[in-house]
Formats: sequence, structure tokens, C-alpha cells
Amino acid sequence: MAYTQRLASLALALVIMLAAPALAHEGQAPNVTGNWSIMFDGPQGMVRMETMFAQDDEEITGTISGPMGSGVELAGRIEGNSIAFEFRTEMADTSIRWIFEAKVSQDQESGDMTIAGTGTIESDTGSFSTPFRAVRAKD
Repeated sequence: MAYTQRLASLALALVIMLAAPALAHEGQAPNVTGNWSIMFDGPQGMVRMETMFAQDDEEITGTISGPMGSGVELAGRIEGNSIAFEFRTEMADTSIRWIFEAKVSQDQESGDMTIAGTGTIESDTGSFSTPFRAVRAKD
């Protein structure tokens, strides 16, 4: 009887040791470091922006380029598969805040990662929200 209990305890300990790395990895945020193309429908049609993300743990920094300018600095956070980042631009003496909130997903077969969510553009004259999609640039 004591031998069976000891064997069961050892088996349980082995299961916990083997499962621990998988459970620890499960809650980690995906690494979005790299170049991405962001696309959304704007008031005047399709908008495409190119961004470069750098990720340090849960903090996101980088630059974005598009119709609003080149090399605009962005900042944000990634927690689990939720990502949020924003940046500001000036156009015609108006400050514009660009806010992106989304989920990161990864295709199980190809390994390709996508970001999809809602982008909001806010200014003194109002705001505009639209769905957006981002794909990692092929290097």
C-alpha cells in the first residue's frame, strides 16, 4: 500500500513537472517585433500604413509611416493576445490621436500572425472608428 501511494505521488510530481513549461508559455504574449502592414477603410478609401514594432516584455514601441507622415513614433502594450497602441500626428493645425485595439492570432498551419481589431481616429472636430487588419511583412 505504501509503495502504491509513493508511486502515485511520484507520477503526480512528474506530470506537474512536465506540464509546468507548457502552462507558463500559454499565458505569454506573442512576439510582434518586426515590420507590419496595417490596412483599413478610411473616409476617402483604403488606407495602408507600414509599421515597425519593437517589443520588450509587454511594452510596444516603434514607428509608423503612411498618409499622415513617416517615422511617427508609437507606443502601446500587449497582454496575452490583446494589443493596444497609439500615436499622434498634426494636420492643418489639428492634433489627431490614432488608437488601435486588437487581438493577435497565429495560424496553426502556416505560423503566420495577424492583428485584427478597431482603429479610432480622434481630433477636435470629431472621431472616426473602423475595423483594421495588420499582417506581418514577409522578409
